[in-house]
Amino acid sequence: MNVDAFSQEIKKLCLQIQGLLQCNGIKASSQQDIITEAFEELHTAMEELLTASEELKLTRAAVEKERQRYQDLFEFAPDGYLVTNAAGIILEANYTAATLLGVHQKHLVGKPLIRIQQELKLPFELDGQEVFTTASIGIALSSTVDYKHPEELLRDADTAMYRAKFLGRARYELFNSDMYANTLAKLQLESDLRRAIERLEFRVYYQPIVSLTKDSILGFEALLYWQHPERGLLNPADFIPLAEETGLIYSIGNWALHEACRQVQAWRMCHHSNFIEKISVNLSLKQFSQPDLIEQIRQILRSTGLDASTLVLEITESVIVENGDKATAVLLQLQEMGIELSIDDFGTGYSSLGRLYNFPISVLKIDRSFISLIASNSKNLEIIEIIITLAHKLGMDVLAEGVETKEQLALLRKLNCEYAQGNFFSIPLNSSVAEALIMTNPRW
Repeated sequence: MNVDAFSQEIKKLCLQIQGLLQCNGIKASSQQDIITEAFEELHTAMEELLTASEELKLTRAAVEKERQRYQDLFEFAPDGYLVTNAAGIILEANYTAATLLGVHQKHLVGKPLIRIQQELKLPFELDGQEVFTTASIGIALSSTVDYKHPEELLRDADTAMYRAKFLGRARYELFNSDMYANTLAKLQLESDLRRAIERLEFRVYYQPIVSLTKDSILGFEALLYWQHPERGLLNPADFIPLAEETGLIYSIGNWALHEACRQVQAWRMCHHSNFIEKISVNLSLKQFSQPDLIEQIRQILRSTGLDASTLVLEITESVIVENGDKATAVLLQLQEMGIELSIDDFGTGYSSLGRLYNFPISVLKIDRSFISLIASNSKNLEIIEIIITLAHKLGMDVLAEGVETKEQLALLRKLNCEYAQGNFFSIPLNSSVAEALIMTNPRW
């Protein structure tokens, strides 16, 4: 029973007893029985109140802890509850704390921060040009951490601000301990990544690309892994985003491209055969944007002796979208050198087949997310059929990545897909195992 309900019960009993006592016609014994019954009900209500009181003490203790945590927020902005999103949904506090602090639900909108963001969204004039901007805001609360120095508070607010940027910008984030732990882990990984370049800890693995018309290996895709001294073999997704962010991707990517070209040329020379027709290497957005990219690739081809027609450079749709006319010029130069170009993960970006028609693309790689459901989802099958048909009309070959089953392979053959890649044929292999696979000349 809560306090309001208890008060109502007391009033009800008092009125009942008062009414009984005013009745002159009622017998004394009956009157006493009624009063006794009323007080028994009152006793029961008192016991319920005591139980509720104990629960309330615990609740109040928890709420007081919550209140203390957010007190400085209210000092900063007494007319608004800051730890909410733009829709007014509380993200970092609970409704009990808000109620006890006297904050009405209609005020739970983070008014001051939203006002700041709205003001900054307004255009302003700069040298006669109308300019628009947004703000990413980070908040650190002195009540959540026992800060010893002001710069520590600023550091955590800065961390929260970068988190806001990472989550899409034009928003605000409240610092928490997870952010600090993630920042430390990221700094450690960056330090390890820099040492990895010096210590030659990177490894190139090779996954077969299979020709569906010849049923044999056409070539390989070179995939970069990191043999971390403590964490073991790390996948590209574990460190490539950080390498891009820090700019380390330039030296790492250059090394990977050189190593892949060197290895394939070594296989071709050793076996006196052109059995390996293609080696595909991924080129990131930052790598593509380098002003001396063409010269770097020329130097690698010269030093390894690999014929340019053997090399396939894989780029994502975002490379084309974000580089515009510059992308066209670079791609045409690469084509003139004899290098083939492939669009990786098609279907996950922002481009279209119509847009790609304007670029010298030879191969279209259908993303694995489409292939994984090809046998169980008729819509996926129809989408893939349309992509393959249109790609062929635009003069492009099609490679399906992520092939895992015989059923998927059979359907791709029916759709006249030229190439396939995936664990059904082989997982990515180190150079010695890949060479052994070459020697067996498998058929599918």
